[in-house]
Amino acid sequence: MSPGVTVAETLAAASVALDEGRTDELFRRADTLADDHRAEVQTPLAALLRKAGETDPEALSVFLAANAFRLPRATIVEAGRALPEAG
Repeated sequence: MSPGVTVAETLAAASVALDEGRTDELFRRADTLADDHRAEVQTPLAALLRKAGETDPEALSVFLAANAFRLPRATIVEAGRALPEAG
């Protein structure tokens, strides 16, 4: 995250990007929050990622795989609910 930018501002910008269909921007901002394991960060982040996955499941899958060791398990599980079942 950039110096001087708060978590709330980053989450808000990610939400706006998602609303505007810019999932690449959402994933860029999510990447800056992946190492912050506080629930007040990861809960809304997981919701944003899940919503992005409903639009672009392939991009969500790539993001989760690339950040599997950084994101808390609960975030991965919640965001992964948007992905189609493997089978």
